[in-house]
Amino acid sequence: MISAYVLTTVKQNGKIHETMEQIKSIDNLKSISVVSGKHDLIIYVNTTSLDKLYDLTNKIQCHPSVIRTSTQIIEQEIMGSLN
Repeated sequence: MISAYVLTTVKQNGKIHETMEQIKSIDNLKSISVVSGKHDLIIYVNTTSLDKLYDLTNKIQCHPSVIRTSTQIIEQEIMGSLN
């Protein structure tokens, strides 16, 4: 399984929640978070191959409100309590 964060910048047209609703229909998205800073959305995805990750990010990039994306592939992840 390949997991990644897709850092996404969208047009500032006041429709970020509408954009999220449309993007969330794409398969293999696990969560979408609205954030402040350089990017507007962080999308957490899981796929079975790099080819499928490419297809998934392409679908996100084709949304008319998306300006750019930057995909961060997760190499290792620690789950659970980190105390």
